[in-house]
Amino acid sequence: MQEEDNCSTYESRLFHNESWRSLSGSAKIFYACLQGKYNGDNNGELQLLYSEMKGVKGCASSGAVTKAIEELTAKDWIKLERKGGMHRALNYFSLTFKHDHWDKEWDDLVI
Repeated sequence: MQEEDNCSTYESRLFHNESWRSLSGSAKIFYACLQGKYNGDNNGELQLLYSEMKGVKGCASSGAVTKAIEELTAKDWIKLERKGGMHRALNYFSLTFKHDHWDKEWDDLVI
């Protein structure tokens, strides 16, 4: 991805979230790149092309991207709204936000 692409920021407590910690490295990278495209109004219309991931260390191959999508979908981080594929329409994703809720103990934690 290029430097001018959108970036995501994360609260440090995300890194202590068991669900986040259970994700593979490629799933975390893909999620961060996909979330960087979210603008508040386009959930369900998010696209992240395999070609955009070329050169992104840890998630550059089509196999790594496919596995990341499968993992994030299975663990309910993202939802595949419309399936595309080679020579067909693009994949459209939505973020589920199901893992954005924090335990009370982390709300009280001062880091």
